[in-house]
Amino acid sequence: MTTEQQNKILGRIAIALVIGGIVLYLLRVPLTAISINCFLFTDSLVKLSSSFNPIVMWVILGLFIGVIYGSFVAWMKYRLEFKLNLISIGIFVLFFVFLFLLNKPIQSNATNTFVFKPNVEVEKPPVTHYYYKISTSKAYLYSTASTQSSVLSKAGYKDIEVEVLEFTNDNWCLVKLYNTTGYIKRKSIVFSRTDPPMQQPENVSAPQNSTQTSDSNIRPDTASNNITDSSTIIENEWKVFWNEFTNAVSSKDKSKIAELASTNFSDNASTTYGINDWLTVFDNEERYNRLLDKIKKGVTIPQNSTGNSAKYLGDEAGDETFYYINGRWYFTGVLGD
Repeated sequence: MTTEQQNKILGRIAIALVIGGIVLYLLRVPLTAISINCFLFTDSLVKLSSSFNPIVMWVILGLFIGVIYGSFVAWMKYRLEFKLNLISIGIFVLFFVFLFLLNKPIQSNATNTFVFKPNVEVEKPPVTHYYYKISTSKAYLYSTASTQSSVLSKAGYKDIEVEVLEFTNDNWCLVKLYNTTGYIKRKSIVFSRTDPPMQQPENVSAPQNSTQTSDSNIRPDTASNNITDSSTIIENEWKVFWNEFTNAVSSKDKSKIAELASTNFSDNASTTYGINDWLTVFDNEERYNRLLDKIKKGVTIPQNSTGNSAKYLGDEAGDETFYYINGRWYFTGVLGD
């Protein structure tokens, strides 16, 4: 064989390898599924029982394949009659049929069939970050949850925002201030926002069966070590909301009140009463004074309010109702009868 012929053969082999590699790459998904399903079928075929070691049957299967291969090698090498190959093949076929009828691998494999789904990404739930504002100018960031530990830095002035990583206990929480992580006293922060923000609700339900509470700025429940403790979050948000609402009423800031109001201001279908109608309270001195009196008395929590998620001014439901839905407090105004 000349060098030119050898080069041609090598070139053809190289081309065949490239084409074969491309085909295998393009068919990698179905070939993977086929190979796995073939293995599952064979495993079901040779599995006699759960107590019998399957390795033994895999060895016997391998020996049969070896006998068939050896008979063909002997037939070619020693020029034996081809009929001798049929003996090993026939024994293997009988062995296969026996296992097939006994174990019924198709039925047992029906529930284990592998289906390959490429490029399917599992959607992960969004991570919610909780941000609080520092409520005092005398707050410090400590290395541990103790005032005896080293001070990392002065946490900053009032209204600077920090991300709360965890509520360590009733008195401390782990926060991140810019690029510094440390512990700060819980009483030094108030809830600010979440990221991603919660969606505004479309509908508001009317609270029923109320009980009176005297404190307008209701204190949150005992803190949980879990940052997602709903009662703590709801009450922390209420403190911020109540501040904004009362300040807006005191300054007669109509635009701020409208910003705090729900889009579904009244759930009574028989009326078109909206936020603009309620805002006329600032144009009537008598109504405005009654509103201030109700604010001084505080808010009422309905008995069926989950986690104190509903409140209204005064000692009975009226024109000033507040509801917490989907991560935010809303001024919902008049509720239906």
